[in-house]
Amino acid sequence: MTFILRGKRIALSSLNLTQIEYSYRNVFSEASYSVEDRTLTEMAVMTKGYSYAFQLLGYLAWKKAKHTKIIDANLLEQIKPEYLLELDQNACTKIFDGLSNQDRKFLYAMAKSDKNRVLIKDIRQRLNRPSNFVANYRRRLLDNQVIKVTNYGEVAFTLPFFREYVLKRQVFEELE
Repeated sequence: MTFILRGKRIALSSLNLTQIEYSYRNVFSEASYSVEDRTLTEMAVMTKGYSYAFQLLGYLAWKKAKHTKIIDANLLEQIKPEYLLELDQNACTKIFDGLSNQDRKFLYAMAKSDKNRVLIKDIRQRLNRPSNFVANYRRRLLDNQVIKVTNYGEVAFTLPFFREYVLKRQVFEELE
């Protein structure tokens, strides 16, 4: 384990959503599952290109539709709570717990935005900190692939439903 922890980290890009959609289509159609194109697109978007989410969502849909062989929007709503729970336990919590308190404060400020793409200046204002301070934690979170740059001066969460997770964690921590 110490060998792995000391090893060089390799940054992997997100999976292509079109490729995810295509992969789901092929696997499900080969097994005679019925899935509409719109549902395949929704599934791809639900993963945000995160490979674990791609595998998890496909597995849950497959398992839930085993008898009917129909995957539709209704089925996605049925499996969504389990999907979010598994993401929470196996990805979000592990990632979040490895962050510093300042990293978390940055994420709390970012999560308060109702937009997917958050302006750095808005985060800076919420934190009431200078630009160089915010830039330091922005860089740390980018390096850890928790956030990504979406445009000049704006960032977004890389993981699916991570904004919701961060908001929930903030409430839990305030109540402790």
